[in-house]
Amino acid sequence: MADRMTGKASDDHALRQRLMDKMTTKKEEKVNAEKTGKTKLSSSAHWGDRRLAWSALEATADEDKVFFDKVKIASDGGLSEVGYKPELWYGSRYFSTLLLLVFVVYNVYYIIVADKKILQGEGRMPEGQGYYLVSTLVLDKIGCSLPEELASAPMKIVAIVELLLLGWLLLRVVQSMIVICGTVAYRRWLAASFMCWDLLPTISSFSAIKLLYYVVPQALNYDLGYILWYDWSATKLLWFFISRPLALIIGLDCFLIKYRTAHENIMTSDGSLSNIIASIVLLNQVLGVVQLTKTINSRLYRFVFGGEDGIMTHREKVRKDTWQAMVAQKIWHRYPLQKAVALLLTWCDDDFQMLVLNDADDDDE
Repeated sequence: MADRMTGKASDDHALRQRLMDKMTTKKEEKVNAEKTGKTKLSSSAHWGDRRLAWSALEATADEDKVFFDKVKIASDGGLSEVGYKPELWYGSRYFSTLLLLVFVVYNVYYIIVADKKILQGEGRMPEGQGYYLVSTLVLDKIGCSLPEELASAPMKIVAIVELLLLGWLLLRVVQSMIVICGTVAYRRWLAASFMCWDLLPTISSFSAIKLLYYVVPQALNYDLGYILWYDWSATKLLWFFISRPLALIIGLDCFLIKYRTAHENIMTSDGSLSNIIASIVLLNQVLGVVQLTKTINSRLYRFVFGGEDGIMTHREKVRKDTWQAMVAQKIWHRYPLQKAVALLLTWCDDDFQMLVLNDADDDDE
């Protein structure tokens, strides 16, 4: 607690000094602009109407058109605003934190129970015969049909793979917690940001169905384009064309098995709480295939840290990781414990934009 208070006091002094320096710099820039007589068209009132904006800018030379005079990237990455910008905190973060933790716990429980039933031969399928799996169809086409006694093997393989992947994610959470308890500062806060912003959200909607993410058309085009234009490697391209068909086959089989084994919770007239929760968890897993938040954050980081070419070099990745670690550190030291935990667990792209981008009008004030 003493460390948190000491850190906050020193941060307050540094922030006040920084704000004073910024105000002095802005006044000097404003005086210089008035002396040189430079004005910007974008400050006109025509932005209130599309037709007027088009007409005003069409009559202006391309090099004199200004669209982004109101926004600039904060050179300190917004670190000086953490803990002092009121818009960063709102009470509904407590509810979002609770929701995330509930889904993490129940999703892990649901996966373990469902896969355990499959491995023990208790996983019940809908009545009837002839339910297909894509993997068995492919094996039949290449002349490697499974014998009848191994007909349930694909289901058990999917259950084993899912449990192994879940175990790997949980081990990474444990590893992150061990690092957080360590003494190396940058590793502690980098592990904290990784666990709160990546691992726990992933586990909250994890299932083997997530393999389908790699064959979603948008993700497929993005990954292929990134390899071809930003991170060229013959090995990576070969792996891309091998892994994506496998992800489609295994992911689709996972979806079919998950849906069919959940029929007893769905195709029933018993609206019990357990059936409703099981249906919600399955829906959450299906919706979690498209990792929207992760994709948005990845693109934002490339936009801000990758520069004009959009390529994240090693130095730029180090810059990004350091920024994440420092944001997590500032959140922990500048907020009360319960708010710090909630803020770390509900951090999103809106918060990133609020910190990294500054409104020029605010600076002038």
